[in-house]
Amino acid sequence: MQEFNRPPIELNPFTVTPTGWTLLALYLVWFSWSIFRPASAEEAIVYERQANAAAEQEAAAGLFLREAAGEVTKTILLLHSVLWTHGSSISVSQEGATRTASGLVYKELLPGSGEAPGMEDTVVVHYTGKFVDGSVFDSS
Repeated sequence: MQEFNRPPIELNPFTVTPTGWTLLALYLVWFSWSIFRPASAEEAIVYERQANAAAEQEAAAGLFLREAAGEVTKTILLLHSVLWTHGSSISVSQEGATRTASGLVYKELLPGSGEAPGMEDTVVVHYTGKFVDGSVFDSS
């Protein structure tokens, strides 16, 4: 005979009554339906608007981002080439030239003035990247 005053799940010792299994099954059905149910008409409209907006943004920014990524990659590869193929032959004997720990040699032509920039500030830098033979590979 079923005890109606007994809890559906007991922890010590762990037992689950038929009422507990029924409650668990109902919860799993509800949970599965909340995840896998078809979208309502309103949700479908919202999803379509979001997809259209994302496609428009991707189309507008896609070409710019691809070009920018290509330029950054090209600059990094050129800098890497300079550092590793010519790094040992670059002279720091020039007045004002400094070699970093990575092997990059740079020369500050015009020192900045004012306060040091913070994390939220925008900085404008003008530079010219040259190979050891003096040919320019990048400039701002």
